[in-house]
Amino acid sequence: ETWSGGKGYLSPLGQRQLYMVGAQIRRKYIENLKFLSPTFNQEEIFVRSTETFRTVLSAQAQLHGMYPPGSGPVLTAEQSAGGGWLPPMGVEEEVETEARERLFHYSLPNGMSQVPVFTVAMEEDSLLLGYDGRVCGVVYEGYKKLIDHT
Repeated sequence: ETWSGGKGYLSPLGQRQLYMVGAQIRRKYIENLKFLSPTFNQEEIFVRSTETFRTVLSAQAQLHGMYPPGSGPVLTAEQSAGGGWLPPMGVEEEVETEARERLFHYSLPNGMSQVPVFTVAMEEDSLLLGYDGRVCGVVYEGYKKLIDHT
């Protein structure tokens, strides 16, 4: 009832919550402490997720909070001028007009940022699967105790 994605999918409420976490991270580490750049910089941040659909969506939602619309890359005046920003195969005039109106000087609509989320196959993931008994028995036992008590 809450969401249409089904089991293993991130609910709209979960998306909102993770977006807010990202916004809080932005406030603290980008705006207040100036620890990270206000636009995505691959030299400063690397995002890793398990290959589960829900966890990749979780990372993306949080990143949208950290790098909201308007923080994405901007074309130079030279790049924006003329038709140099069009793909080599060309597009219909109507598509170009709509894109020009929607994009302005940004590379993507609303100045969206694209931040890559890297994944590793579950059977090869020794970093993010610490709760798997095959990786770390001590952590796994603690995790089981926690789950049994909730």
